[in-house]
Amino acid sequence: MKHSVRNVLIFVLVGMVSACATTRPEGAGKTVTAGPGGIPLDASPEERAVAKWRLLINRQFGEAWEFQTPGARSAMGRDEYVAMMLGRPVNWLGVRFIEKRCETGDSCLVSLEIPFQVGLGRGVGMVTAPSFIAERWLKLDGAWYYVPADLSQGDLRPSE
Repeated sequence: MKHSVRNVLIFVLVGMVSACATTRPEGAGKTVTAGPGGIPLDASPEERAVAKWRLLINRQFGEAWEFQTPGARSAMGRDEYVAMMLGRPVNWLGVRFIEKRCETGDSCLVSLEIPFQVGLGRGVGMVTAPSFIAERWLKLDGAWYYVPADLSQGDLRPSE
């Protein structure tokens, strides 16, 4: 009898210790899932835009593809996107956030400066120039996604 009572007590103690080890403080259940590039899915559109461009600059095209809306990803698969990006004769050199304009809580226009370098062939060589772009970002299920320009409606140029 002593032996079985001891086993029950050990079992109860082990259960209590296990329960304490897995109990989370209030709010701890709201873990943020990191998306592509280690950027949290609930990061702001400008943070996600800069992260996407850093992946493009580092030629991590497969990870950059994941920043696109689910609709854009279904229209062009990862392998096709990577192949398209590998065929571009440009080297992006950096990214700088300029401004964000949100028409609604779920739609923003993010303006960025993306300096680039491109080879123009014999006699001209490499040319470096700034590029200014505006990207449409949509919030879907709590995460911001890039809408490729060919899938976005309207003029994306920032207002003067």
